[in-house]
Amino acid sequence: MGVAIDLTGRRYGMLTVLRLTRRFGDRRWICVCDCGGRSILTAGSLNSGNTRSCGCRKYAVLGESTTKHGLHGTQLYVVWKAIRQRCNNPRNKQYPDYGGRGIRFHPRWDDFAAFNAYINRYLGPRPSSKHSIDRVNNNGGYVPGNLRWATPTQQNNNSRHAKQIRIL
Repeated sequence: MGVAIDLTGRRYGMLTVLRLTRRFGDRRWICVCDCGGRSILTAGSLNSGNTRSCGCRKYAVLGESTTKHGLHGTQLYVVWKAIRQRCNNPRNKQYPDYGGRGIRFHPRWDDFAAFNAYINRYLGPRPSSKHSIDRVNNNGGYVPGNLRWATPTQQNNNSRHAKQIRIL
């Protein structure tokens, strides 16, 4: 191996190099992060720019990019996911009754925050635990102007099957 270039005191992103160690059998640098965390890294990972923090930055950036609305796990979020699955996923067992027959989910609502904003603005809060989202025109898609809060009875009366029975 060649002579190691002294990296002591250099900064790489949020890391400051403290000293050289041979703890793992080869040359590695002990670094301290701006957050106080420590890392033991090779000169290659520092010089390449691949490592710029002790890992704290990764989790901060991941948290920002994956937390859009803070409503994960709420009843409306669960409903939104289920609607998208039945309309868009051919492997979903309900797809033939939804996406398979042309029921579409408004593309702007692929972002839950946009869907949530629409529901809050135009439908308001869920009236009771018995109410769920229903399509006014049962043959129409999940699109603006075609959604409402409905009870199970209202939904059953609005189904294809109920309408076929009334015609007969």
